[in-house]
Amino acid sequence: MRSKFLIVTEKHEASAHLRDGGARVISSLLNILGEDADIIQFGDTDGRVELRRMAYPFEHTNRFRRRLLNADWIASQVSAAANGCTDVIFVHASMLFGMTGEMLAGKKIWLMPMFLGTSYRLAGEDPPAEYLEAEKRCLRLAHRIITPSHFEKTQLVSHYEVDANKIKVIPRGVKQIPGIGTARKLSGRLNFCSVGSIKPQKNTLSVIRRFATISERHPGSHLL
Repeated sequence: MRSKFLIVTEKHEASAHLRDGGARVISSLLNILGEDADIIQFGDTDGRVELRRMAYPFEHTNRFRRRLLNADWIASQVSAAANGCTDVIFVHASMLFGMTGEMLAGKKIWLMPMFLGTSYRLAGEDPPAEYLEAEKRCLRLAHRIITPSHFEKTQLVSHYEVDANKIKVIPRGVKQIPGIGTARKLSGRLNFCSVGSIKPQKNTLSVIRRFATISERHPGSHLL
């Protein structure tokens, strides 16, 4: 029997301000799976009706609460869309919150957690206790878990008590940049550019603090 995949996400052809690591994962999955993959996408419509986007029925200013409020509704939509599929891939743990084994009976459940509640807490955010419990439920439900981070694998095993045998670490990787890894002697004014979204989980403050240390050694340095 030929495998047929359903990808559940918020990040397929996302709006410009949402194009992050999750969007890159979706692009990679589509390149690999090709016509064997279908997508069900949740989030804003962005005015593009040709994409199968489904707007959340419940809104909340706290993103953790919003994910919890929409969990059962997401599960019902995914359950219906998964008919005829052999495998379902959830990109982000919250996409799997409302599912039960019965809803996807006979299908292989893949999960790419992306960012867990324990990491949110380390970044200074405060996901509610029920959010962490929902994560534990969905992690138990998944048959296979793929993460780009060895640190996240450690979290999954130590904090969430996930069987290490069902976790695979696949680093996203970067395009090779000439000169990286070679030793250089630096002197005088240095120019740095930090590229990325600015939010607590990215730990931008740590980048700024690290640059402050560098600028003490190299006065006049600049961080963009």
